[in-house]
Amino acid sequence: MTTTVACRDVSFSYGPYDALQGVDLEVRPGELVALAGANGAGKTTLLEILLGLRRPASGTVRVLGREPFRERRRLAHAVGAVFQESGCAPDLTVAETVRMWQRLQRQHSRDHDPLAELNLRHRSHVRVRQLSGGERRRLDLAVALIGKPRLLVLDEPTTGLDPESRELVWDLLRHRRHEGTAVLLSTHLLDEASAHADRVEEVVR
Repeated sequence: MTTTVACRDVSFSYGPYDALQGVDLEVRPGELVALAGANGAGKTTLLEILLGLRRPASGTVRVLGREPFRERRRLAHAVGAVFQESGCAPDLTVAETVRMWQRLQRQHSRDHDPLAELNLRHRSHVRVRQLSGGERRRLDLAVALIGKPRLLVLDEPTTGLDPESRELVWDLLRHRRHEGTAVLLSTHLLDEASAHADRVEEVVR
């Protein structure tokens, strides 16, 4: 089986502060791996490195066989991401947001309805700024799923969600895993991660 994510001895520093020290990580297709660790342990930094947003100080990183910092554009259509802060424009409606990302991903609406998957179809004409925090979280995930990415990188994806929405998200991730999508997420909800992840990897600074 091929490897979706491979990190070897990865380190990163913010000036004198060592955010990551010698991290090893591997994620295979269809796997769901949860990153756990205290605040400041470097979980978000590691996800940003995998997305090509930061270059590691040392070590090697490969996502789908490519180096993300140098080949970010080549990986863009194969990797979906959800950050802690919403990346959706507040003045667009929910439907406009999805259509914009579908055009960017060169996907047709008939191929896949992410709003139906995340139970947001009834909010299609609402502007993003009018959504609740949980609804914005689900919209972020809906956008990340456009194009059926081979890897999902999710930073605290269930934060702010009610129990019903959390279960919806986990069911959706389970379905995508069965289709071969690899999922790497950070969380501070260890009980939830242990119940749904194939394994939990602790990030220790």
